[in-house]
Amino acid sequence: MFGSLIEALLTILSVFKSNEAIGFIVTVMLACATFAVCKVLTTDFKKNNCLNSIANKLAYAHSPIASDLYEELQNASDTAQTYDFPEFQAKWTEYFFSVKPDPLSGRPSTPIDPNTVFNIENLSLTLRNFERVAALFVSVGLVLTFMGLVAALQQSGAAILSAGSDNAEIKASLSDLLIILSSKFILSITGLLCSIAINLAIDQRLKYNRRCLSRLNAALLRTVDFMPVEVILRDIKDHLAKPAGPAEKAD
Repeated sequence: MFGSLIEALLTILSVFKSNEAIGFIVTVMLACATFAVCKVLTTDFKKNNCLNSIANKLAYAHSPIASDLYEELQNASDTAQTYDFPEFQAKWTEYFFSVKPDPLSGRPSTPIDPNTVFNIENLSLTLRNFERVAALFVSVGLVLTFMGLVAALQQSGAAILSAGSDNAEIKASLSDLLIILSSKFILSITGLLCSIAINLAIDQRLKYNRRCLSRLNAALLRTVDFMPVEVILRDIKDHLAKPAGPAEKAD
C-alpha cells in the first residue's frame, strides 16, 4: 500500500523534471502576486474615502460660535451614514453621543480621545489577511522547491543507474543533476520576491490608512475639545469646594 502511494507521489513529482513546468509555475506565482499587490493597493478604498470626506467636512470648522461647531459635527455625522463602513459608523455613534457642551465655554467637548476610538485596529484596517498571503508565498515556494529537488534526484538517480560503470556517463549525469538542482531554487526565489512585493504594498497601504486616520483625528481635536475624565472630576471637585456666596447662604 505504502509502496504504491510513494510511486503515485513520484509520478506526480515527475512533472517538475521539465524546465517548462518550472517556468509555468513561476509565471503563475508572479501573476498571483501581481493580483495580490493590486488588491492590496485598492483595498479599503471606500473606507479611506469615508475618512477623508469627514475630515474635509471638519477641516474648516473653526467658528467661535458653538452652534456652528455642532452643525459641522452633525453634517459630518450625516456624511458618515452615507458610506458602507459599519465599523466606523459604530465608533462614530459612540463618539458623537459623548460630545456635550462645555459648561464654561459652551464649545463641544468629550471625555473620549478620538485617537483611542478611530484607529487601525478598531476600524479593521490592519490588512492581516494580506500579510498571511505574503507569508504563504514563501511557504509555497519552499514546498515547490523541495518537490522539484525530489524529482531532480529521482531523474538523476535513474540516469546514473543506466550509465553503469561508464565514468563519463556518470559525470555527465552528476553535472546535469547540479544544473537541474540550481533551476529548482528559482521557485524559492520567486516565492520570496513575491512575498517582498506584497509586504511593500501592505506597508504603503498601511501608511495611507494611518495618514487618513491622522487627518480625521486632528480635525476632530480642532472641532471638539478633549477633556479627560480626570479633568472633569477635578473641575467638579473644585466647584464643590468653593465657598458658598452670600445669596447661597441666604437661601
